[in-house]
Amino acid sequence: MSVGKGLFETDIFSSSNIQWNSLSQTNRFSSICSELLSTSYSFTVGADFKLFSFEGVEINSKNTLVETPAGTFLLKFLGARNTREAPILEAADKNFSERLSFLPSIVLNDEGQRITESGDQRYLLYTRVGNRHFSGRPSELAQFAENFCQFYNATNQDMGGFLTHPLLHEGATDQLADFFNRRRKGARSKYVEMLIERRDFVERETSQCLSKLSDTHFENTMPLHIDLHPHNVTVGDDELFFVDLASIQCTSVSRSLGFALFKLIRQSVVGGLALDECHNVVSNTSLRELLDRIELTHCMLKDAAKQEVLRRLFLIVNDLTMNGSSQWERVIPMHLIGLKEIDLIYE
Repeated sequence: MSVGKGLFETDIFSSSNIQWNSLSQTNRFSSICSELLSTSYSFTVGADFKLFSFEGVEINSKNTLVETPAGTFLLKFLGARNTREAPILEAADKNFSERLSFLPSIVLNDEGQRITESGDQRYLLYTRVGNRHFSGRPSELAQFAENFCQFYNATNQDMGGFLTHPLLHEGATDQLADFFNRRRKGARSKYVEMLIERRDFVERETSQCLSKLSDTHFENTMPLHIDLHPHNVTVGDDELFFVDLASIQCTSVSRSLGFALFKLIRQSVVGGLALDECHNVVSNTSLRELLDRIELTHCMLKDAAKQEVLRRLFLIVNDLTMNGSSQWERVIPMHLIGLKEIDLIYE
């Protein structure tokens, strides 16, 4: 199956490398980390203690790599104002860490707690999983499918502590019209300009998406990962892991899987695998039986993937309308192109 011009090109998630930069021991941030580890995670302290900061495209990444004689860990900074993530991460660890080996687990601090408070800040320490991002190889795509099936079998609707994954709201059409009317004049970035130039396309996709909000496959929700893009799937020692557990929310299988397959198959195609080959890889895994069992079709997965891409695009539109700019403007082209790529992936 051929793909159109301008589709399936490299984007911010295309690199599978994870780059860590060494932190100087005299760095103030390094001093804060060292003090935290020595007072709350005393088993990590040793002569060969080293810290590394993450260098990547994720705007909201707050992970620090910690190399100690006791092992290698990830130190995650939740911040003083971040009251949303901590309960989700605790719920994810309690419900899944012993059931699913491909998820990172939280390391308990010296007091036996998952979340560490220091002053007005909150932190947690993770086991490190994977040393590179998902690259799109057939073996990785197949392993993802098997992992997803295990995740589905381990979750259930009665698990508490997770937020509800919102659908695109019914007022999206009016919000879009208001945005375009406000942005007719004035300075704007090239990304916003692209969005305005594609007004008809976005309005059409939005209308089609809203017409399917009542489809039954959106209604059966359970805790699942909502953001399995290539940089939230890592690989190490021939194993594949799901990371960013704050993205586990109560959502439908169609949205979790539809978006994930779009992002990961896209990565495989960018890496040189044909779409037909991607479909063959996935169809030869346990995922095919799962889809048949829960009666989830490719059309449903396509609608759900578009639902999620548009929901994210509208978060940017809301920022632009309310604040005049958004830190996520640069991913507007990725979302617009993604809506077209989804059609080809689920054709």
